[in-house]
Amino acid sequence: MLTLKLLIILLLIYIFISLGKALFQMRKGEPNMTQFIQRRLLASVLIIILVLLAASQGWITLNARPY
Repeated sequence: MLTLKLLIILLLIYIFISLGKALFQMRKGEPNMTQFIQRRLLASVLIIILVLLAASQGWITLNARPY
């Protein structure tokens, strides 16, 4: 359980780092920015899959009423 939460937190940190790198590449005008966006998208998909898997296995409980 703890490892799943740590993995999700590390992936979120990686997404922010990748977003920052893409921003700096865009500011410089270099065309390599797409690889950072692609990595961020892959990390986001992994987080969604991990949360869905954890919810289906009963490792985490989702909030039934989000308000």
